[in-house]
Amino acid sequence: MHKGSKQFCQAQPETSFIYDIKHKVAAVRKRALGADGAWQEFSRWAGQTNQRVQQTALAALAPPRHRRQARDMNGAELVTWGVRMWQYLAEDGSQRQAWDPQRVEPAVGWVRPYRHEVEPWRQGVEGGTITEQFVKPPGGATGGAQQ
Repeated sequence: MHKGSKQFCQAQPETSFIYDIKHKVAAVRKRALGADGAWQEFSRWAGQTNQRVQQTALAALAPPRHRRQARDMNGAELVTWGVRMWQYLAEDGSQRQAWDPQRVEPAVGWVRPYRHEVEPWRQGVEGGTITEQFVKPPGGATGGAQQ
């Protein structure tokens, strides 16, 4: 698609190609996380967890589903879920919802060993979000785009 856009812009000099920042950030995130073995395991566990808890009393703890069409853009959602689950598991029992701890632990307790990875992943997502907000101001206009 990028090659086709460049060719079109060459044929139509009055046209500018502006890369969508959300996709660029997602591509950078995918490249960074794709090289991380811990992320690959985390992502695989999340997929299995989704299947185990859907349509149960623990469905609210399910990770976000990977959408096949936008799988590169799902990384941020999964990281955010990982942060929430780690925080939930770190809370003392009095702060937790009324889910049976003996059911919760087998379902999402696997997140515990990833506590050291979740924070850098979260920081990467936050950096991407800040970049998106800086490049694409509120209102949806793309910086420098003219109609």
